[in-house]
Amino acid sequence: MGARSQHAARALGSLVLSLISACTDPGGALDTDSEASTSTDSDDTTGGVTYDCANLPGPWIRQLDGPIAAADVAFDDQGNLVGSNTQDLFKTSSADGQPALWVPGAAGRAAVRQLSDGRIAVVQEMFFRVLVFSPDGSSAVLASNLVYPFGLVEDLDGNIYIGDETRIVRVDAESGETEVWLDAPGFVSRWVSFDRDYDALFVGGRSEVIYRVPLGPGGEAGEPIEWGTLPLFGDPGPAPPPNQGGGAGTKTDGEGPDESNERLALVDGLGVDACGNLYVAEFHSRGLYKIPAGGGAGELFVGWEPFRYGHGLQWGSGIGDWSATSLYLPQPYNEFNVIEVEVGVPQKQQP
Repeated sequence: MGARSQHAARALGSLVLSLISACTDPGGALDTDSEASTSTDSDDTTGGVTYDCANLPGPWIRQLDGPIAAADVAFDDQGNLVGSNTQDLFKTSSADGQPALWVPGAAGRAAVRQLSDGRIAVVQEMFFRVLVFSPDGSSAVLASNLVYPFGLVEDLDGNIYIGDETRIVRVDAESGETEVWLDAPGFVSRWVSFDRDYDALFVGGRSEVIYRVPLGPGGEAGEPIEWGTLPLFGDPGPAPPPNQGGGAGTKTDGEGPDESNERLALVDGLGVDACGNLYVAEFHSRGLYKIPAGGGAGELFVGWEPFRYGHGLQWGSGIGDWSATSLYLPQPYNEFNVIEVEVGVPQKQQP
C-alpha cells in the first residue's frame, strides 16, 4: 500500500481542486441548460432521491482521505466501500475512516462490483479470471480461462457480463456456465454498462467511440452500433502503465504513425444514471465525460490533473457517508485514494 502521510495537506487543498476542476476548466462544469445533456423526464424519484433530469447540478468534487481503491470500488450491504491496493482488498466504513484489511492476496487492477446476492466480484485480469468473495472473505471462481477480462456488470436476472478484449462473455445466473455472448473483433470490450432500461449494453474500449449492443427478446446480442463519441483533446497521451490494460491505445484519427493529430483512447470506467446519461472515464485525456441519454457527442464533465485522475466509477450506496447521487472514483496515481464527484442524480435501477 502506498504512503498515506500527506492526507492532511491534500484535504486542505481539496476545495481548491473543486473550484479548479469544476469552474475554471472549460470542460469541468456541466452546462445544465443544454438539451443534449438531459433526458425527457424531470422531477423523478429513485430510491427516495428526487432529481430533475432537465436541470442536473454539479459537478462538485471532494477529495476523500480514508478509502483505498486502485481501479474500481464497490459498496457492500453493511455500508462499507470496498477497494483494492492492487494486491489486497480493504473495507472503509466512512469517507475519512481508516481502511481495514478484508482479504489479503486478492490481486487485481480491474472491476470490483457487488452482485445482487451480496458477494463482491473481483476481476483478476492478469490471471484471466473473475473471483467472487462472500462477506466472510471466502472466495470462489466465477469465470476462468478468459482472454483479458476487465469490466463486469449484472443484469436484472442475475446474469453477469464481462468485457473480455474482443468479446463479451456471459455467466448464466442459473447454471453458472460461461458462454461467449458477443464476438466483437472490430472493437475492444473493456468496460461495460447496461442502459437505463436494461435494453442494451454499452461498451467502451480503446476507441473514442462508445458502442451500444441491443438485447434481443431472448437476451441474445444484437448488432453493435456506434452510439456515442468522446471529445478527446490535446496531444496523444502515453501508453498505459504496466498492467493497466495492455497496448498503447487506439489511433482514432490521422493517416499514420507520424500524424500529429493522432489520438489515443482507453476507457477506464462506464456508468449510467437514472436519467439515462452515460459517464465515461478515459485514461489518456485524464477526463471524466458525459454522453446524453440519446447518444451522440459527449462533453468533458471533469478534467483531472494527471495524478488525480479517476479510474473506474461507481455511485455511492446512500448508506452513511456514501452519497447516492455521487460518483466515487479510485485514484491509482494518487496513493490509491478515492475522489467523490457529486452529479445530482442516482444510478439507474440495480439488480
